[in-house]
Amino acid sequence: MTIRAALIGAAGLTTMAAAQPARSPAPRLLLPVTDADAARIEGMGCESWFTQGNTGYAFLRNSTLMVRTALARAGLSVCELTALQVDDFGYRGKQMVCGGRRLMLRRTGPASGHAEADSSDAAATLTIADGARSATLRGRFGTAC
Repeated sequence: MTIRAALIGAAGLTTMAAAQPARSPAPRLLLPVTDADAARIEGMGCESWFTQGNTGYAFLRNSTLMVRTALARAGLSVCELTALQVDDFGYRGKQMVCGGRRLMLRRTGPASGHAEADSSDAAATLTIADGARSATLRGRFGTAC
């Protein structure tokens, strides 16, 4: 089972993910992060995904954020965050820069927790901007530890 599939299943997102249409972000500002990409981050710990349908667009393990943009070399950006930046981005809706793009994650619905899987998820939006262009994706943000 892939990391993202395990997180989606553990957080109870399977039916929600299947019900959401898979839409591509506006003019390719943000590209999918794959399970193979996520596996490049070494170590264990809490993992979070922003997903739209069955596609992941941002992956966070502990303090490492991964996104794929057209700007970054080979498209993949890996950004090391401080503990405060992780909280600001993942839980407080504050803007940050990774891969030459401004990113902002906002929870748009109540979080539901799943104690047996030590996980939670919520409806969320991910906004990405590169100056003149911006796009907002609606999806889910889930965390499993």
